[in-house]
Amino acid sequence: LTNTPWIINNPDNLISWKPDTCSGLPNSEKSLFMDYFYYEPELGQIDDLISPLLNMPDTGGVELTYDIAYRQRRSWTDDSLKVYVSTDCGASFPYLLFANGGNSLETFPYNLGTVRFYPETADHWRKDTIDLSQFTGIGQIMLKFAGINDRGNSLWLDNIEIKGKPGVVRIDKISTTAFNIFPNPASNRLYIVFDKKPIHDSKISIHNIDGKLIEHFSGQKQNINIAINNYADGIYFVRLRSVDGVKVKRFSVVK
Repeated sequence: LTNTPWIINNPDNLISWKPDTCSGLPNSEKSLFMDYFYYEPELGQIDDLISPLLNMPDTGGVELTYDIAYRQRRSWTDDSLKVYVSTDCGASFPYLLFANGGNSLETFPYNLGTVRFYPETADHWRKDTIDLSQFTGIGQIMLKFAGINDRGNSLWLDNIEIKGKPGVVRIDKISTTAFNIFPNPASNRLYIVFDKKPIHDSKISIHNIDGKLIEHFSGQKQNINIAINNYADGIYFVRLRSVDGVKVKRFSVVK
């Protein structure tokens, strides 16, 4: 983070986001990490990693992608990560786009009592994708990655990119596995529609605002509809795991 406009919000002025040496990603010898393994000061401490202002395109689809690595220290530790968006230059971050923690956040199976986790190989990492298309045409946004401490194990981030049309921070090929959800907000049923039939090993899961798993499905069909009449009002996330990585979309339940 040296000489960059990214901001670290470190309330206790102790452990927070910092770069450290790791392996497993091409052309990258260091990644950002939160050292929850040694994070003793305060359970539930939140440390924020905040982006500079990012220019959004006027039209078209936009996605946020990043590489993440996390391994639980014990089965009951639930370190977590939340991703927010600000549209008022960082004065507030009202848009929660992603929430995940514990076993669901994990990219590599936990080992009881393991030493601090350092990613070493490609299979220790996962690429997550979050849809930002709702902010197209809004001008500029800021991102906030909020790491929440549960005294578990190390959480690593790298290759944070926004993909889409020219004028965005970085341009790359968008993942081929695409899906849409509607209606949003929803009350009785939620429909998940894929651009093409998902491959046989695709997995779809629903998570609440705390990242806890609510339901999961196999991605065998091109269209899926889910009864949500028993869901409490609030914010939820649809996660698609496939060979392209993990893609996340947010929806609200309002009755």
